[in-house]
Amino acid sequence: QVFILTCSRPARVQIMNTQKRQTGQPNSIAQRQHSLVMNKGKQQRGQPNSIVQRQHGLVKNMGLPDWVTQPFLTKGGYGRLAVAVVFRSVYPVVYLLTLVIRKLPWQVKHSILERLWRMWRWLHRDVLPYSCRRGASPDLSVEAHALHNLFWFSRLFPMNVHMMRFSLSNLSVGELPQERSMTWVDSVTPGLRSLYINICPFTEEHPKVLFWAFGGAYLSGDIDGNRGIAEGYGRSLGCDVFLVDMRLCPENTVQDALFDLYHGYAWLINVKKVLPQNIIMYGISSGGGSVLRMLQLCQKNDSTERKEMFGERTPLPPALPQPAGAVLIAPFVDASNVEENMAELSQYDWIVSQSVLELVNDDLKSKMVDDISKVDQAIALVHDMTGICPILVSTSEHECLIAENTKLVDKLAGDGVDVTFSTRPYLCHIYQLLARYLPEAASERQKICNWIRARGGVWARSSGTAPCSSPPQLASEVVDCSTGPHSGASSESTSDADEISQLNNAQALTCNDSLHVALES
Repeated sequence: QVFILTCSRPARVQIMNTQKRQTGQPNSIAQRQHSLVMNKGKQQRGQPNSIVQRQHGLVKNMGLPDWVTQPFLTKGGYGRLAVAVVFRSVYPVVYLLTLVIRKLPWQVKHSILERLWRMWRWLHRDVLPYSCRRGASPDLSVEAHALHNLFWFSRLFPMNVHMMRFSLSNLSVGELPQERSMTWVDSVTPGLRSLYINICPFTEEHPKVLFWAFGGAYLSGDIDGNRGIAEGYGRSLGCDVFLVDMRLCPENTVQDALFDLYHGYAWLINVKKVLPQNIIMYGISSGGGSVLRMLQLCQKNDSTERKEMFGERTPLPPALPQPAGAVLIAPFVDASNVEENMAELSQYDWIVSQSVLELVNDDLKSKMVDDISKVDQAIALVHDMTGICPILVSTSEHECLIAENTKLVDKLAGDGVDVTFSTRPYLCHIYQLLARYLPEAASERQKICNWIRARGGVWARSSGTAPCSSPPQLASEVVDCSTGPHSGASSESTSDADEISQLNNAQALTCNDSLHVALES
């Protein structure tokens, strides 16, 4: 009976949402945002302040009733404790399995994943197209429902640092590294090596560079797991890519990670001699928070604040000029209030689930800084933003970090920064990195590339630059070829169906242009 009831629920939700659209209920970002950030006037009138109460029409926990899921998802619940006991008993086998998978060649892992994904998508698209729509909204693509249904079960099991690092180390398995011309750069921290990937033609005296800061809640993330995705952006934009290695918590502190990132930027400018206007920064989650904090420290000619931030760490990095711009993917900018900011929306987020939230809350708080009483030193959100380069903040409206990202955009705009806020509903944390599988992510990647080109100078597309293309798609054949810029202090949320239609038209035009150029050559 439970199975029948829950399988029919998405259909009822779809009808309800359709009726809302037919009655003319607007679907703009501002009206969707009211379900996440309460208006102060409404709070004063005593309206409900629980985020869950404001999730109109959203499906949580695959549509299963609370009495079924809560014992397994609530910390200390009897179901969760039972699963934890079972998981601990089999964990040695799981641990060995992760070590074996790490040793497999990337091409082997990629080939296995492609076959499994095709079968999983076929099940959702052709076999059970209605029963498998278990995501937050029926408006999601089939691929988004398929990924949601796959990731959801991870929240039932305890998360630890090893499993989190293993997961993110395989992030690029869908978009394999291809470039062979690269240089490993020794960091000022012994044992760390950053990776510089050459994509620009060697004839360019001053190449343009995408400065890449990986994410992972400061607990995980590495160069190998980000390399394939970073290379894809580099080929799309016709630029080199520099992936900076950083120390991780809980073995180190957030101050250590920021120290490593800052020195990576200093190497790029002072040693590699890349012009600041030829650099775009790309920070993911905690990497986005570190990029933002670094940009704040870079413009301080007085070294006092940097000394307070880095303590006895040497050498103290110098003041540096601002880059041409920075892309922040769901930046983690308020790590001092993890549970307060994320607890409610972890019910809808596929990536930052209750299990991940428990791990971050337990393992990160005590290792933020050397002295926990000075935790604000590492929090970008509480510091002045004046003078920072143009910023693009890209996030999902229904992920864990939407509340603090909204605060961040308001603060950036209030301090006079040129900021663009790009959002999409119903998706998970860092969905932008899943462009190989999600049409929504491929469309967002298009917008990010356009925003970078709109910085002008060497970033503007010239006749000799290859068109920006999305990675080879299994989700949908979306090719990233549009050139329309997005700039200014704005807030964007668009229809994926319309954008994909426009992209297909652009793809056809680009193919014709490419054939014409080839014939002329």
